[in-house]
Amino acid sequence: MDNKGKKGKGDNFERLMARRIGEWWEGDKDAFWRTSGSGSRAHRDDIHPGDIGPVKNLKTPFPFCIECRNRESWSIDEIFKSSVPDLLVWTAENIDVAGPSYLSLIIAKRKYASPLAVFPNWNLKDLSVLPAPSMGVYIDNEFPSIIITPLDTFLKEYKPSPIYTISTTGGFNKKAEYIIKKDIERYLASIKKE
Repeated sequence: MDNKGKKGKGDNFERLMARRIGEWWEGDKDAFWRTSGSGSRAHRDDIHPGDIGPVKNLKTPFPFCIECRNRESWSIDEIFKSSVPDLLVWTAENIDVAGPSYLSLIIAKRKYASPLAVFPNWNLKDLSVLPAPSMGVYIDNEFPSIIITPLDTFLKEYKPSPIYTISTTGGFNKKAEYIIKKDIERYLASIKKE
């Protein structure tokens, strides 16, 4: 497939995810859309970072920086084999794009399977704050550094109101994202040496 066809598939996936995120967060499938430049201008203060952002005034401010990624060949087993470095690189990159004001969330498209929600463990010390994940990637910690769950599970189990409350009261440890990013960088450097 040429790049134009791939871009079209990616654009369609982002639009579909924007509708799902809008329905989940605001109860309005039209409340979110692809961001201008689909994340490429995320460094500007007046643009919501990431691939998907709000296009309406929201009842509850949106704390996520969402990046949509396509890894059609992913299965749960492959995530923990050859694809982990991609997953780690994407997570580290999205932490940078999210900056200090937003929480990193990656939605990974898979062929013939539900997309995955991939995010840093925002609260390393108290895993009881959020529902148990489907799985975690551990990097030099006793707690999972990255949580992976089917997007359907994420949207069902992770309710907007508690997420917003936790994000505004300091319950999410934003510093944990930067600790995880440093752990990822150390891990990737160590596997390159091998």
